Amino acid sequence: MKPAIESYQPHCGTEGADFISAWCDKCRFETWNPETDKGRKCSILSNTMLYSITDSKYPREWIYGDDGYPICTKFAEPIKYEKKRADRRTFDLFNAGVRL
Repeated sequence: MKPAIESYQPHCGTEGADFISAWCDKCRFETWNPETDKGRKCSILSNTMLYSITDSKYPREWIYGDDGYPICTKFAEPIKYEKKRADRRTFDLFNAGVRL
């Protein structure tokens, strides 16, 4: 019989900051997109702060993994964006004295 999935909620602000740094700050759903110049905002993070862990609206994505450490099951690697190279014929207003 498979054990029940246990929801995760940080015990203190420091633990929460560490979890957010490890998961949310590196997740595709919560990172800035330079192509559209828009930030994505995942509702999981705010909902974990709005609702109690016993509330039915508490996100079920934050759980303890098989190794006993907390994980977010919605986590997705960010999309890699390549910085576009400047056109050599375009005048650079910020580095006017520097030529490419």
